[in-house]
Amino acid sequence: MSRNTFTSQTKIETALICVYSLNEFIRNNRIAMNREIVNELFKCFYEKHLIGRGFVLRTPSLAERTFCGIRQGIIWRFEHRGELSSFGCHAFWSFTHELDDGPPNAVLSEDNICASGSCTPLVHSLGALSEGDVSARLLDLLDNDMIVLDRLTSTESLLVQIERHSRSKHELLGCNDVVAPLNHAFCLETAGRKAEAARRYRAIVRKLEDERFPKSELAIRCKEVAATRAQALIRYLSQSEKEQCGDESLGISIYQHVPDTPIEVRLAR
Repeated sequence: MSRNTFTSQTKIETALICVYSLNEFIRNNRIAMNREIVNELFKCFYEKHLIGRGFVLRTPSLAERTFCGIRQGIIWRFEHRGELSSFGCHAFWSFTHELDDGPPNAVLSEDNICASGSCTPLVHSLGALSEGDVSARLLDLLDNDMIVLDRLTSTESLLVQIERHSRSKHELLGCNDVVAPLNHAFCLETAGRKAEAARRYRAIVRKLEDERFPKSELAIRCKEVAATRAQALIRYLSQSEKEQCGDESLGISIYQHVPDTPIEVRLAR
């Protein structure tokens, strides 16, 4: 082997060692994604894209805006385990009645799912996340979730969607058998359709008093809210409207509890 060949090989080996050492240095000294970084990224996203849409920063992980009867939010979640991180974000909406359990309020249902509204699917990333990964997921919300929220800026617009597409009740009013009918009645009330709202509130009370319907703390609270709101509305109705509210045939059959029937089927009736 010539001296020149030996020298070239040595240079190559030295270069490879330097590259390996540099990669090790970067890997060992790389700033891992953490909650503080996500906080800053979300704050920048909020200031650039959400303030102009009427949102306020309620908590470091939640931006929300409110309309008459509806509260909307953009929320993120982050977990870090070892070298892997998990980041997710999505939009939600809840109805601002007495049982509003949308973030940051405590969830009321036993299944730990918000009962007073609904949400878009979680946009989720898992792995060794970079700032670019998190920012990309947040930007995805503008192309998808914000379109949904902008269509639901009033109870009137939500009712139009429900009445135009009956199968949308499940995704717009929530999937909780107890509170979904209350959400519907509350939308009618807020939209000014007082007589319809009173009838539905009364129907909720009758349904929850039925011995066949499962009893829970949430059901008891829901019945109390429905009874109070029905009583308040009935005072302002005409005599004929009051008589209609007392008509036992005016129920909310689309929500009637039928054992062993999937909720999608019940809500689509």
